[in-house]
Amino acid sequence: MPTKALKDNKPYILSVTAGSTKPDQRAQGFTVAAHSEFNSLDDMVYYDNECVAHAELKAFAKTVHQGVMMVYYENQL
Repeated sequence: MPTKALKDNKPYILSVTAGSTKPDQRAQGFTVAAHSEFNSLDDMVYYDNECVAHAELKAFAKTVHQGVMMVYYENQL
């Protein structure tokens, strides 16, 4: 995803990690988790609303998932 997702013909996602969750009640039934890091809120909004690569990923995800949870946060440490 980071190399396929382009903004102004350049990669704009700082990092992406994803994997299966461990069996634990805190996972609340979710079996896959992903973390995407962006340089700015504008880049995240672009990713969510305009990025062609993300649109393709969302279209696929809708065919295989039974729910989604998404949060936006900024590191304050």
